[in-house]
Amino acid sequence: MNINRLIWIDNIKCFAIILVVLGHLIQYIYFPLSFDNNHLFRYIYSFHMPLFMVISGILTGFKSEHPINKNTIYSIKKRAVQ
Repeated sequence: MNINRLIWIDNIKCFAIILVVLGHLIQYIYFPLSFDNNHLFRYIYSFHMPLFMVISGILTGFKSEHPINKNTIYSIKKRAVQ
């Protein structure tokens, strides 16, 4: 089985997963208090889920040798409208 991996995508996913763990850790530490006032928590939660969505959108385009074709663009537009 020959799987071509994009190392930079794997690195971004690893970074995003670490941010999720750190965000949950902050929630656990500050649980009795208001963790929403923590600046690091607010910063992490401002972009980590959109980052996962962008990564999945990038990977949707990599179906075969041709990274993005007309069907892929059409399906992305259709999902965005939904």
